[in-house]
Amino acid sequence: MFLIMTKLVKKYYCFTTIFILFSLFMLAKVYFEYHKITTNQEIIDSPQEKCLRNFLQTSTRATLFSGAAFMLLVFFLLKKVRRDEVTYKKQLEEKVSQQNTELRDQVHLLKEYKKVLDLCAIVSKGDLDGNITYVNNKLCQDSGYRREELIGKPHSIFRHPDVPAAVFEKMWNTIQAKQHWQGTLPNRLRDGSTVWNTVTICPVLNIEGKIIEYIGARVNVTELVEKREQLKQALTIDSLTGLPNRAQLLYHLNSMERPTLILLDIHNFSSLNDFYGIEEGDTLIRVFAERVDAFCRNKPFTVYRYHGDCLALLHSDSGTRPFIDFFCHDLIDELTVKPYLLDRHEIPLNITVGVSFALDHPEVEADIALKQAQERKKELYILEESKNLKRELASNLACASRLRTALHENRIVVYCQPIVRARDGQVDKYECLVRIRNPDGTIVGPANFLEIAKKSRIYTKITRSVIQLSCAMFQGLDYDFSINLSTEDILDPAVSECLKNTLLKYDLQDKAILEIIETEGFENYEQVAVFIEEMKVLGCRIAIDDFGTGHSNYERLMKLQVDYLKIDGSIIRRITNDQIHRAITKTIVEVAQQIGVKTVAEFVADEEIAAAARELGVDYLQGYYFGAPQRRPI
Repeated sequence: MFLIMTKLVKKYYCFTTIFILFSLFMLAKVYFEYHKITTNQEIIDSPQEKCLRNFLQTSTRATLFSGAAFMLLVFFLLKKVRRDEVTYKKQLEEKVSQQNTELRDQVHLLKEYKKVLDLCAIVSKGDLDGNITYVNNKLCQDSGYRREELIGKPHSIFRHPDVPAAVFEKMWNTIQAKQHWQGTLPNRLRDGSTVWNTVTICPVLNIEGKIIEYIGARVNVTELVEKREQLKQALTIDSLTGLPNRAQLLYHLNSMERPTLILLDIHNFSSLNDFYGIEEGDTLIRVFAERVDAFCRNKPFTVYRYHGDCLALLHSDSGTRPFIDFFCHDLIDELTVKPYLLDRHEIPLNITVGVSFALDHPEVEADIALKQAQERKKELYILEESKNLKRELASNLACASRLRTALHENRIVVYCQPIVRARDGQVDKYECLVRIRNPDGTIVGPANFLEIAKKSRIYTKITRSVIQLSCAMFQGLDYDFSINLSTEDILDPAVSECLKNTLLKYDLQDKAILEIIETEGFENYEQVAVFIEEMKVLGCRIAIDDFGTGHSNYERLMKLQVDYLKIDGSIIRRITNDQIHRAITKTIVEVAQQIGVKTVAEFVADEEIAAAARELGVDYLQGYYFGAPQRRPI
C-alpha cells in the first residue's frame, strides 16, 4: 500500500499538493463551523441536541485526527519524493558528466587518429556527385594543387589517361552499393607527372543507412611499383643483351599451341671466350644479339637470350616449313657474312641453327634439333614430328616420373669414391656421388637420369637430398668430403640455404669441399663468385670440376680463388700415350702450383696413369684403380 501511494505521489506530484491544501481548507472550515455551533448560547440545550453535539464533536475530532495523520503521511511522502528527486538529479548530473568526459576522450582520440592518418595518407572527401568537399594538407603537398583549386572540383581531376573508364565505372558502382572499393591506380599530379597510389574509398552512412558523402584515403606506392617493375624486368630481361630471357620464353611458350622455336648457337664460342677473355666474349654475345634482333625487326619473330651464346627465336604464327627454311638460311647468311671485332681482330663466326617446327614440346625438341645439327656438322637442322621423337619424349617423361617417386620415397642414395694423396696413396678425402635405388634394390647411376632431371626441374631437389645425406654420412668421420654443384644449383636460393643450414647443423663446414661443375651455364659469373665468397667465409673449400675442357678459363680461375682443380678424366686417361694431353696436364699443374691451388687427377684407371700423374706433380688421384664408388667410406 505504501509503495502504491509513493508511486502515485511521484506520478501526480502537483495534483497531490493541491488536494492536500484543499483538504486542509475543508477541515479548517468544518472545525470553525463546529466551534461556532458549540459556542452559540441561543441553541436550545435539549438532550437530543446534546447527543448530536457529542456525536459531531467526536466525529469532528476523529476527522481532524485522521486528516492530520493523512497530511503527516503525505508530508513525509512528499519529503521522500523530494529527497529522491535530489538524489536522482545528482546521479543524473554525475552520469552526464562521466559521459561528457568519455565523449571528450573519444574526440581527442579521433583527433589523434586523424593526425596519424594525415601524416601517412592522402585524404579527401566528396559529395554524392563525386565533387571534392575536403582535402588534407598531405594531398595538397603531394599533388601540387592548392586547397582552393580542388574544393568543388570532381575527383576526376586526378584521373590518369592510361586507366580504362571501366575501372572508374566499377569503382562508382561499388561505392554506390554501400561497399568499399580498393585498388592501386596511377594518379596525375598538377605538373602532369604520374604517381601510383593504393586507394581505399568508403561511403559514409547516416543513422538511417543513407549515403551522405564519400571519403577516400590514398597511400603513395610509386617506389614499390617501380621496384616491382625493376624486379620484373630483372627476372624477365637478360642484363647483358637487353633481350627477354629464358623465363620469358617459357612463359610465352606455355600460352601458345604448337609454336615454331628456333635456337641459334655460336660454334666453338667457348674457345673464343677462353682466348679473348670474358669481357670480349660478353661483347661478342651482345653484338651478335643486336644483329639477330635487327634482322628480326618487322618480322613475326621475338628474340630471346636462351643461355650463354645461344639465342632463341619464337615465331608468333604457325608459319610453313618453306618459310621457316628460307628465313633460317637468310638469317645464317646475315650473321656470318660480316665478321665480328674482338680485341681489334676480325673474327668470322659459324652459326648452328636448330628448329622445332610446330611440335608439342618445342623447347626440348629445338634443343634436340640444335644438337643434331652440331653432331652432323650442319648449319641448320629442322626437327619435324616423328615417332622416334615421341617415343623418346615418352621415355623421358616416364623417367621424370620415376625420379619424383624416388624423391618422395627417399630412394636417393649417396655413394662415395676415395681420393688419395699422390705421394703415398693414402685416402685423404671422398667425393659424394648420387645414385638411385630402384624398388627391387638395383642401383642406377647418374648418367641414366641427371639430364632428364635437369629438363624436368628435379635436379636441384636431388642436389638438396645429396647435401643432407652426405653430411649425415660424414658426421663424426675424420675425412674431408666433396659435393658436386652445378651453376643451376648455385643460383637456386633453396639449394644455397639447404647447404648452409645442413653444414652448420652437422658442424662440417671446415670438412666440406664444393665441386663446381664447369658448364656453359657458367656465364653467370658474378653470382657464382658471390656464392664462392660466402661459402669460403663459412669455412668451405672450393674445387673446379672437369678442368681442362673447352669451358676452362685461367682468368676466371684467378678471380674465383679456388682451392682445388680436378683435371678432367678425358685428359688424364690419355697422358700415357698422347703427348698433347700430357702437355695440357703439365701446364695445368704448373699454373696451379704457381697460384697455390692443389690438383686432382680424375679417372685414374691403372698404375701407369697414376705414375704419370705423380711424375707431372698432381697432388691427388681419383679413379677405379684406387677404389670404385661405394656405399660407405672405408
